Amino acid sequence: MKKLHQSFLIAATGIAALCFTACDNDKFLSVEHYDILPADQMFKTQNDALSGLNGIYDCLFADNTYADLGRGYNYSYRAIGRANDFLSGLEDEHNTEVKKFPAYNTMDGEAHALRAYFYMFLAQNWGRVPMLATGESFLNTPNKAAAETDDEMWDFIIDDLKTAVRQLDWKPYNGEYGRCTKGMALSYLGEAYLWKAYKARLNSKDEAKSTENVKLAKEALEQVVNSGTYDLAPSFSTLWDVGEAWPKEAVWQVVNDMGAGNYGK
Repeated sequence: MKKLHQSFLIAATGIAALCFTACDNDKFLSVEHYDILPADQMFKTQNDALSGLNGIYDCLFADNTYADLGRGYNYSYRAIGRANDFLSGLEDEHNTEVKKFPAYNTMDGEAHALRAYFYMFLAQNWGRVPMLATGESFLNTPNKAAAETDDEMWDFIIDDLKTAVRQLDWKPYNGEYGRCTKGMALSYLGEAYLWKAYKARLNSKDEAKSTENVKLAKEALEQVVNSGTYDLAPSFSTLWDVGEAWPKEAVWQVVNDMGAGNYGK
């Protein structure tokens, strides 16, 4: 037993000596991380920023996420967190060069439109949810409470969409269909006003407020109809034709190639 104790003592002493020797080395824990970039790396150039914006769009691609509402909730906040980080970088007052990017307005508008889209998914399925603002995520704001009222929630979404309407054009940036446009933002803005109208009638029986929001929805949607950008498809049967990925009727859509044998899924 005595020899056994001595063996443990020798082993422990050796490990301790190794630890102290290693920790005394200035290069200990100095590891080159080639996959970790500084926070402002995304905004060094316009191309870097556009690549960062793609990180929000990436959350749109379909898998089985939205078949499970619980997963859809978490996935939506992942997208919102990315949008908030992106918008925080765009609005960084210390990086004045970002606002000089030719595509600054486009990136700002698309990020606001995407954040509104994911918030609408949450609002329509869960009602009042936490409204994480620019720079916020559940990592740095874990105790964010849900919006106190439906108006607070929908006004947040409406403000995002109004920003997108101001910043975006009718045609997608760089001819890249799938990007958010003014027509997309106006369409969702109209829907958001209708939800606000419905909540006013349901919660407070405020017919005047409900009617006012219906009028605002009509104004937004009439801009889309009268823009001259869209036309109804001549045949409904061709609306989802895989050979027509972006027909003239489409205000906004994301085309997913699910691979051979998965057509229709």
